[in-house]
Amino acid sequence: MKKIEGFQGKAPKIKGDGNIEYYLWIDDLGALYVQMFENNINTTTPGTFDSLLFPVAQYIINRCSDDKMSVSQGYHISTGEVECIQNNNTSAFLKAVLRHLLPCS
Repeated sequence: MKKIEGFQGKAPKIKGDGNIEYYLWIDDLGALYVQMFENNINTTTPGTFDSLLFPVAQYIINRCSDDKMSVSQGYHISTGEVECIQNNNTSAFLKAVLRHLLPCS
């Protein structure tokens, strides 16, 4: 797994103010992954998310849906293991990132 050096995205949130900063990763087979690393908003209690890697191909089809996206697992880069999501913001934040990568028409 390799991080795409020099790339740092900033996706506007779907609802509310602020943005989510993210990196892109690519595996040995050429699959693209997203890793969120910062929730930029001026508030005392910003939403949290998991800093795992999420496969773009698995979730991209759901990016434009008005329905909630259900993200339950992600890839932990340090351990190489798939882990369960620990909070409820990851799905919405990932959807915002995917819409930023490939906007809905």
